[in-house]
Amino acid sequence: GGLPQPLLSVEKPRPRSLTDHHQGLLCAILGVSVLVPDATLLRLIHKPGTTAACWRLGLTGIVLCTVLTGIHGRGALGFPQKLGFWGAVIGMSMALSNLSFIFAVKSTSVANVVLILATSPFWAAVLSRIFLGAAVPRRTLVAMPLVFGGVAVAVGPGIAGDRLRSGDLWALLTAIMSASRRTMTRAHSEIDMLPALAAAVVVTSVALVLCGSPTELSAGDVPPAVFLGAVCVPIAVVMNNRGARLLSSAECSMIMCLETVFSPILASAVLGDALPSEVWLGMAVVVSTLVVHAAWPMLVHPGAEQPR
Repeated sequence: GGLPQPLLSVEKPRPRSLTDHHQGLLCAILGVSVLVPDATLLRLIHKPGTTAACWRLGLTGIVLCTVLTGIHGRGALGFPQKLGFWGAVIGMSMALSNLSFIFAVKSTSVANVVLILATSPFWAAVLSRIFLGAAVPRRTLVAMPLVFGGVAVAVGPGIAGDRLRSGDLWALLTAIMSASRRTMTRAHSEIDMLPALAAAVVVTSVALVLCGSPTELSAGDVPPAVFLGAVCVPIAVVMNNRGARLLSSAECSMIMCLETVFSPILASAVLGDALPSEVWLGMAVVVSTLVVHAAWPMLVHPGAEQPR
């Protein structure tokens, strides 16, 4: 005498959660997107590189420390002891790469800087192979020269005929330090290195002030300095730190090449620099390569969990 049972039971499809790999891709892409205005904003600060560094690093450190304190309360004060040696090394590498990037932008053209930064995936692949014994996926090995070629096409007109300058060497140091930091973060992905990064930028900005770096800004320099240090860089640090824990070092570095192409476009729009057609071609190559690289595992093995 019970109620008749339906002949067919329709099971509602369960929502698919993002894999670690997909989360890493989203974080890395968001992180690089908010960094696109970086070089342009630095150029809008008409002060020496050390002054820009004080504000960029100081404001970033304040925002990150505020966020960590809001989340963890007084427990945030105990993070430095928990991070240990590798936390200190990763934090200092982040501070050094920030300083070298600022000096590079102030000493040479944006095109030179971003082209040299595009070598970061190669350094990351080499470092991961040497120190972690990590095999670089074949699709990454194929994609890296394509991305580098697209970047070379995009910024080639801007570096034609230029001599090697100190800014080029600073940019090379930035590429190597950034790749090293991502490799170390990947190797110790069980540890959240965000507190170390926050402490490092605060210590570096204080050290610059103690060493006599000028901190005065004109009225026109305040908006780009505040927007860069209090908004763009903190968001990028959080997102890139998360992405570096979930993606291979080479893949994360390659995604950063999006900044390499879009940064000159923004600089052209804001600063009035000429934008040749090669930039648009290079952008198309870089973006299409990264899209195919990200989608390839899903196309070949649909539904498979991507490795961390």
